[in-house]
Amino acid sequence: MKKLLFVSLFMLLMSLFLVSCDDIKAPVINVTGHKVREITIKKIVVDFFVDVENPNHVGADNVYLEYALDIKGQEIIDMKSIPFSVPANSTKKNVIPVELRYDDVFKSTSKLIDHVSAGNNTVPYGLSGAAVVNILGFDYRIPFEAEGELPLPETDEISNIILRQLEKINIPVSF
Repeated sequence: MKKLLFVSLFMLLMSLFLVSCDDIKAPVINVTGHKVREITIKKIVVDFFVDVENPNHVGADNVYLEYALDIKGQEIIDMKSIPFSVPANSTKKNVIPVELRYDDVFKSTSKLIDHVSAGNNTVPYGLSGAAVVNILGFDYRIPFEAEGELPLPETDEISNIILRQLEKINIPVSF
């Protein structure tokens, strides 16, 4: 009798678990934009904003973003974020900070040099990747992509950056 009660209870619990698993939906990923945080003579730091929406009644732990950034079609960065959690029925806003050193970028692609030499003051980028999410043992890999333009420093901007750096170390500058 105990064995029958145990088997019945086990079957009931498994049925409830399978019914709840049937309601599991894939999370939704949105690249909502980017913002240039810092621009200097040597580098640009850009924050990309990626939202991970969990429409499920259970939270997701150990979520991470794999992403690659390309400039003019040439992959520059291939990274993986620090794992994070997304609570049930919520959206986690993530910031992917990307630091691009101009010398590294220019070394990697002659297309970019031609683009800048043509007088362009922005450069096209592509951000692609996937969010890797595990909910109740079900793995989801949700791809995302975004394209846009990143600004390049202009001559006046470079002059101002140099002046600010010289002022910081107390070197008087006058024209």
